[in-house]
Amino acid sequence: EQRLALTRAFAADLANRYGAAVDFAIHRPGGGGDIRNSHAHLMMTTREVTETGLGDKTLLERENRWLLANHLPPSQLQLKDLRQAWEHLANRHLAMAGHDIRIDHRSHLEAGLTIAPTEHVGVHATQINRQGGEVSRIRIDRQSADRNADTIRRRPDEILKLITNEKSVFSRYDIARALHRSINDDPQTFQNAFAAVMASKALVELKPDSSGVRGRDGEARYSTVEMVAIEGEMASSAVAMKTRQNHGVFKRHVDAAIAAQDRSIQAAGASPAQGLSAEQRQAIEHVTGPAQIAVVIGFAGAGKSTMLAAARHAWEAQGYRV
Repeated sequence: EQRLALTRAFAADLANRYGAAVDFAIHRPGGGGDIRNSHAHLMMTTREVTETGLGDKTLLERENRWLLANHLPPSQLQLKDLRQAWEHLANRHLAMAGHDIRIDHRSHLEAGLTIAPTEHVGVHATQINRQGGEVSRIRIDRQSADRNADTIRRRPDEILKLITNEKSVFSRYDIARALHRSINDDPQTFQNAFAAVMASKALVELKPDSSGVRGRDGEARYSTVEMVAIEGEMASSAVAMKTRQNHGVFKRHVDAAIAAQDRSIQAAGASPAQGLSAEQRQAIEHVTGPAQIAVVIGFAGAGKSTMLAAARHAWEAQGYRV
């Protein structure tokens, strides 16, 4: 359901962005495939959809010469925007699902990393391999792997930057996995690289290891000096915003917004007795209170969007820009 919600959101973004029809299919991995390889295929019409049928070519299909002449971004920039849109959507849905991990659409070069990225083996190579053919399964060529190992030995914070692009808190297992992706499998090379990262001044131990007592969950947790400083600043800002009681909404605006939302729910086919729940009303009153920051936590489908729609009306009635 979560994969479907994310894919549908991205398809809708494409459709709205280009005025096109978008079809998608989510594929589960096959019996002989990698169990992590759930993926989606999206197909978009090359022309805009109009009331009378297909119209002009979408901007993505236009020649760069035409786009530039009309002061529009060329196709390469449009694709970069789409990659960024996927990053924002995927990270939002990962957060909503409770995962402390995120993706980065940038290349290693754009992210300021000198570590060479791994190569994707690809579907055709996988098919040849399944049919008994010889295919190189190497993740990274030896020259790049050796260069990465040397980079990590001299600047171990590079691998930490790679990890914190994905997650702010990590374990020794995450460090080992990142190294495994970046260097080849010589045991001594791996041990040297791992030791260099663990000795890095940029590494901060947040929680000591107690895995001998509680198993995997008791593993030590790490972050970086930079990430701890960023999150510390965020926490300080949140505390300061909580004390600033200057962002409230008049009760009459809140009551009117709740009443309007009740009418909308009833007009959508609910019984006259139905409307916002007691929890939703409490949440609306909470977020429209005087503090500059307020937090609401709820499961998917609990009615947060409906609650926030009412809060928006209250804020706008008070004169705030939402």
